[in-house]
Order: sequence, then structure tokens, then C-alpha cells
Amino acid sequence: MKKTALNKMITLPDRIGYYYENQISKRRFTGLKVTHLPPDLKITVSIQGLNNRLQKNVRSLFGFLLFCLFRYDLDQRVNIFKKKIEIIIVLKILLLFSI
Repeated sequence: MKKTALNKMITLPDRIGYYYENQISKRRFTGLKVTHLPPDLKITVSIQGLNNRLQKNVRSLFGFLLFCLFRYDLDQRVNIFKKKIEIIIVLKILLLFSI
């Protein structure tokens, strides 16, 4: 995967199934997995089956959430993540009902 400014900044692994704005045309978004946090804080979100416009909006939102999550220093990350995961779970439920 070609690195973007976002995942360079937060140093996510190359295997992450996350395509940012310049890679939307690939239509192969398989989910988002944060693998370098403690195991109990891993999340995976799948948005397969959505139309392109909705995928773009969801990817932008997750990109923004990740940016907010990783721009703080290390001792604050876990607390921020616990707040963000509630948003992501709610969003995932909404996506299930929107298909």
C-alpha cells in the first residue's frame, strides 16, 4: 500500500486495509485495524457493500478519528481511544442498517 501523509504520521502498518482519499477508486476497502495498540483495544471496521460516496465519507471520518487519536502524546492515547471506540461502534451499527 502506498503510504499517505496520514498513515506516515501515525505509523500504521503497511498491511492495514485502509485506503485514504487518493486511493478511493480501488474499491477494495476491507476494514481498518489498529494493530500496534494493546490487544484489548484492537478494532476492525468493515464497510464493504456501500456505495462509493458513502465509502468516501466513512473513510474521511475514520481518517479524522485516527488523526485525533494519534496526535496526542502516549499517556493520553488510551483514554482518547476508549472515547473514540464508542463512536466507531455506533457508526458501525448505523452502517449495517444503511445497506
